[in-house]
Amino acid sequence: MDAGAVSSILSVPEQQAITHVLITHSHLDHICGLPFLHDNTRDQRQEPLQIFAPESVIAALKQDLFIPQIQPGARPEEDLNLPGLAFHQISLEAPFTVGDYQVEAVKVNHPAGGVGYFISDGSHLFVNTGDTGRTDDFWKMLRERNWDILITEVSFPNALQKVAELSCHLSPNDLAGELLKAEAGDRTVYLSHLKPAYYEELIQEIAAIPDRNLIVLKPGEVLRPKKARAAGSQASRRREMEFQFKDQVPAFDFSKDLDDQREELDRQFAVTFPAGELIFEQGELGRVMFIVREGKVAISRTILGVEKVLAVLGPGEFFGEMAMLNNRPRSATARAQTDAKLLAFGPKVFENLVKGNWGVALKLIRSLAYRLQEADIQIENLMFQDTESRVVNTLIRAAGDEGMATAKGHLVRLTPEDLSCRTGLPVFILKEVLAHLVRTHLIHIQKDAILIPNLQKLERLLKFLELRQEFTEI
Repeated sequence: MDAGAVSSILSVPEQQAITHVLITHSHLDHICGLPFLHDNTRDQRQEPLQIFAPESVIAALKQDLFIPQIQPGARPEEDLNLPGLAFHQISLEAPFTVGDYQVEAVKVNHPAGGVGYFISDGSHLFVNTGDTGRTDDFWKMLRERNWDILITEVSFPNALQKVAELSCHLSPNDLAGELLKAEAGDRTVYLSHLKPAYYEELIQEIAAIPDRNLIVLKPGEVLRPKKARAAGSQASRRREMEFQFKDQVPAFDFSKDLDDQREELDRQFAVTFPAGELIFEQGELGRVMFIVREGKVAISRTILGVEKVLAVLGPGEFFGEMAMLNNRPRSATARAQTDAKLLAFGPKVFENLVKGNWGVALKLIRSLAYRLQEADIQIENLMFQDTESRVVNTLIRAAGDEGMATAKGHLVRLTPEDLSCRTGLPVFILKEVLAHLVRTHLIHIQKDAILIPNLQKLERLLKFLELRQEFTEI
């Protein structure tokens, strides 16, 4: 349905598998991929690519898009199909067959021939409004159907409400009203068409819509009806889990020791992840936070296409609270590094935790202070241009902030993986630096720890490295 990004998101074999295309309207962002789809696949097709659209849309495609000046090899005659293409004019609310599907086009509130589609395989109903402003007839028809998947749009933030109205698009406030007309309840509704310039603002306003399970679609995402969805689908499971826990109200006493209520905690809020499974992904909406009960969780962030592990969290540590509290997209990705059991809490539970249990509140404050300290170290490390200075500075700071003084020196509970997170260096480079420090007897590597025999000597080395960098620049 539509072809704005079909050639940039799908591989050529995936494009070749497309046999039919439904077009909702003729605006460029919904049709610009059609010439590329045609060009990439026409020589491999046994049958022409079948394009279905309202009469005005087909006219626009033939007169303005598939023309020799834009698409080499296109025929200028309006009344002829192009080589490898077949156009089919559709009528409103008149069911027609597309392959194995029954399709019905319904008018929506959008120019350029705008329609939405109801698509059925006999067992499931997929519905897409396409681009639309506030409308009534489409939702009336939806209320009369037993639908499985619904996609609609939201384009402009509430501050640009007038722009949304003039362009026949929806704002988050509009969306909330339209979903009332649709009687969507707490069923999952997928959202598309978020304007990139307002993406983060839209994400926050979407997250603030109460009592709705709204999912922003991502490029390349595959949707399946629940009844046909493969068991264990990670993306589906994450969404269902977040929606399950986001408004759950606790049935136990937060003022008491939570350890004494462990079974009740597990029964109400525990969720398990096998090693390697995503817990949440950077950019997703955040509705719940997590506390690690068992196992380890890696927190990473993708910057300029490179994924960096920021931290590895163990039992008692928590994550995901900032996106939940600020109604912002997740700023990082969380993945189970080992088999992990987590407690998933929504905003109401989190608020009760902080208000009713001073131990949890104190742990939260300490954790936030520790993260600020970690951020300070990472910012400080940016000042060092060589890898050895970054590692030495991180070891010195760790020894002072969290190290344990022993008869043999300062013991720091850090692994090479932990140091990699703190310095931003790949593990293999970090290990080369550590090996050099071991050879010069500045550190000793122990199990899950590093011993610094003489902290002052390590500090002198850092000073030397700073001076060397300073005079190298002269």
